[in-house]
Amino acid sequence: MIKFPFTKEQVDVNKYLFTGKKSRIVDMLYMRLDGLSFEKIGDKYGLSRERVRQLVEYGSKVIILGKLPIKKSLQKNLYPQKINSCMILSSRTINLLTSQGIHTIGGLSLRHRDGLLSIDGFGEKCLLEVENTLSKYGLQLRHD
Repeated sequence: MIKFPFTKEQVDVNKYLFTGKKSRIVDMLYMRLDGLSFEKIGDKYGLSRERVRQLVEYGSKVIILGKLPIKKSLQKNLYPQKINSCMILSSRTINLLTSQGIHTIGGLSLRHRDGLLSIDGFGEKCLLEVENTLSKYGLQLRHD
């Protein structure tokens, strides 16, 4: 039997995250937990072994995180609040960020820590303000 980082109970709890076409991913996760191979699952759904593996991997991440992952390209639009309307950031930090073309919370969350520190005048204190602000929205700076 294959070892999984989640159980059937976790799938039961988080299966509401999968709606529409994605609900078949839950079925695939159950089948994998029951020991079916990617090939057998693919035969049932008319998918290749590799595509089933990708869907099961995606489903596993969702089950472990307990939420759907947000694509980085959508994140900017999902958090359109202007950084200058944040009461948490200092004027200095806002001015430094806007001078670099960063105007929204979503846009800020797409930046790397090192990229921000490379801005002239942007130091550890500004970085701490940014990380605290993003954490209020459940976001963080990119790590990849």
